[in-house]
Amino acid sequence: MTEKHFPDWDEDIHIPQGQAACWWLGPLTLYAERNKSEWRLGWRREKDPLYEAHAFGLRDAMPEDETLDRKRWGTEHTGETLRLMPLLADRPVVVAPEDALSVPAGDTLVLYMSSPLWLSITTGSDSKPLTLTELPVTLLSDTWFGENTRVGELCYSIRTRARTVFEEITPLPHRALTRVTIKNRSSKVLDLEQLKVPMNALALHSYTDGSLWTDAVVLNHEDSEQLTSLEIDRKARHQSGRKKQIAAPREVFERQTMMRAFSQLFGQTH
Repeated sequence: MTEKHFPDWDEDIHIPQGQAACWWLGPLTLYAERNKSEWRLGWRREKDPLYEAHAFGLRDAMPEDETLDRKRWGTEHTGETLRLMPLLADRPVVVAPEDALSVPAGDTLVLYMSSPLWLSITTGSDSKPLTLTELPVTLLSDTWFGENTRVGELCYSIRTRARTVFEEITPLPHRALTRVTIKNRSSKVLDLEQLKVPMNALALHSYTDGSLWTDAVVLNHEDSEQLTSLEIDRKARHQSGRKKQIAAPREVFERQTMMRAFSQLFGQTH
């Protein structure tokens, strides 16, 4: 194994024919082997979603390891390079704070949450890219968010510490950070047992320090749940230095559609 610097997200990795590359990114270990007319991928995940690893290397071949999930892609021209690009979840994420959290009537709360990345694995040229697959760095549980089993939406479920102090945030290379502002304009205390964040509608940005942030989210909660609205702040800056968008939103919602889709934003899961 020859260890090298961890590639930049927009960097093409040259893999000689008959050799393999290996990425260690958080709980995910990923191998990519290039042969004459096929790409072979193998991967496994640690059980701890916050497992920290960040390394890259080249080796003679993918190991014969029974713990690996494997898949092959046959192609006329494999190309010489592979590129990994980070993505956000392809569904909304239902966040459950580890500790009870409430917002007093008429008050505003800013919290910070992190969510695991997906990886888009592509080969080919910029003008003719070939996407092999997408892999989540961490496997998330499915959950149903809505009034009942007929009205609602299939989401992913995660637990988070939901930090309220910016300085307490610890960026991890395999997770994206999101700033959520909750404005409780109602006359009652708002208990945040579960919170749905539309990750599939957010863009992903990188900063000079290597941290990854999504667009910011602003939630306005009224006495009437029908007036609950969601705003996406695409111009928000979270760090100093250069800001670069590295993944566009998977879905783009019009404002009226978002209001209908998220009218039960502070609801219950079933």
